[in-house]
Amino acid sequence: MSQMVRRCWKSKFAHFVRSYGVEKLAKELRIAPSAVYHWIRAASRPKPEHAATIQRLARERGVRVTLDEIYAHSRDLRANDRTITMAIERRKIASATACKAPSAAVTSAHLPPKAGHGELRGVSA
Repeated sequence: MSQMVRRCWKSKFAHFVRSYGVEKLAKELRIAPSAVYHWIRAASRPKPEHAATIQRLARERGVRVTLDEIYAHSRDLRANDRTITMAIERRKIASATACKAPSAAVTSAHLPPKAGHGELRGVSA
């Protein structure tokens, strides 16, 4: 196991996830296991509703995991590994570029024709 992978599993949040089980946690949260692995490697963070459920599940097992500990996991990993931060920034830029509105030429192709463009509207013969 690489040093980076070992470091990903050191936080209190990650310890809870490992002990609970990634698959089981994902099923409980109704998300894909890959989302949990994204949290562990700090590529993303849990939504607030998922973090609250994680707290509850931990509490039910006698473990106290605070919201601060859950979110500190990714913050601390990102602070210690610049490559994570750079990868996230590249993904944000790519996503923003992909989400731009289509050009006027593309959108007008999907509109119904206007009067004077091949048909007359409101004119009887």
